[in-house]
Amino acid sequence: MSSDAARINTIRQLALAGSKKAESLDHVCYAHLKAVGGHCGLQTKMLKREELQIRIQIFYQHHEDLDALRTDPLHYFWFRRADRPAVPVDRLGIYSTKPISQPQLTAITDSDAARLVKEITGSENAWPIWLEEGSLNVSRIFAWMFVGITIGEKHEAGIGPLIEDEFLMYKHHQREINGKPNRGWLRTMLYLLTQQLIRQDPQYWMLYVAMRPDHNQRLVSYPYYTKFARPGDSTVFRHMDMNIPEFLATSRGGNIIQESVSLDDKTAATGCTEI
Repeated sequence: MSSDAARINTIRQLALAGSKKAESLDHVCYAHLKAVGGHCGLQTKMLKREELQIRIQIFYQHHEDLDALRTDPLHYFWFRRADRPAVPVDRLGIYSTKPISQPQLTAITDSDAARLVKEITGSENAWPIWLEEGSLNVSRIFAWMFVGITIGEKHEAGIGPLIEDEFLMYKHHQREINGKPNRGWLRTMLYLLTQQLIRQDPQYWMLYVAMRPDHNQRLVSYPYYTKFARPGDSTVFRHMDMNIPEFLATSRGGNIIQESVSLDDKTAATGCTEI
């Protein structure tokens, strides 16, 4: 990319070719103005001659501090993004307004994490087991979905039957491709009401924060499909949701914890995740 000094010199030489004023471009044809504007990093495609000439002249007048012009709120959009410094609105993408400033979060220490895990699981041993084995079974966080919730004297029934019906509905609309079994996966089931409730559960989120090595509180939950294994399904598999070579080379993924939510009791007979 040409230096700013070369750009300013181009404008000066072009102007002096037909005028005694260094910034006068009245004698320059539209085609050459567009070429000069493009050379200066200006967006020229939608500009008429008069506006283009004005912008080139303003560019010339600010030759001592062009980056200030390129980032000025009233002028940054004159320039191609590749030909100016980044400005805050570049991060907005297609959105029209800036996000609300995030408040400073209270730091979570390891002792805080241990207390959270103890209170959520109800076990003194949960945190030591997690640290030693790197795996932890936590039960009954979502029991309220089946037993319901009591507030004062009012009891709201659980949604267990609804959960079963939704799983059956998705299974009804899924077929085996070329006779190959689906191994219990419901690959179109991403936004079940139950899935949305689980992703928004505060205890579930707190466990993630507590058990991550960095205790990061700003996490993103992205949809993933479900499993609805029935008797006779072939479901045996072992895997880790991590790129091991990438982790060893760059430590990427080192703070990720892998989890799954089971809505029935997992035993050796009914099928457990093997580590």
